[in-house]
Amino acid sequence: DGHLRVFEWPSLKIVLDQPKAHKSIKDLDFSSDGTFLASSEDGGPCRIWNLETSVPAASLSVDKGERIVFCKFSRDGAKPLLFTAVKQGDKGLIAYWDTNTWEKVGTRAFEKDPISTFNISSDGKFLAIGTCEGDISVIEVSKMRLFRRVKRAHIAFVTSLDFSQDS
Repeated sequence: DGHLRVFEWPSLKIVLDQPKAHKSIKDLDFSSDGTFLASSEDGGPCRIWNLETSVPAASLSVDKGERIVFCKFSRDGAKPLLFTAVKQGDKGLIAYWDTNTWEKVGTRAFEKDPISTFNISSDGKFLAIGTCEGDISVIEVSKMRLFRRVKRAHIAFVTSLDFSQDS
């Protein structure tokens, strides 16, 4: 229903309560310092919430014909970025945003097919992309370039992927 709630643990005190944050929520990610929460829906803006003040910090939009579907904060702390997976027609793009200004830094096309899932490694060095055609790509964040691609890793679309914590 798009109702976004964030609870403090273990008290379960409500930190953020936004009944109409989105039409429906597709993805969420906390910044590494816990200050911000990014939320996205399939087709709407990516919203950034300041968890210290419980107010919206930004609403990120892309160009006409594009849709933000997933959002992940950088993890290394050296270069504070938010990565968003964007559908542009039948292409899969990654847009990246400066978390100090919420301005778009750049956009790179990595997939000829729509992105069906998206994640970031715990050290922040790599992004993983799964596509509707079953391909998996790993992106090297420091250079924003393709590191490795596995074509047809799945028979159908990739629904979820993650990085192992020990490698």
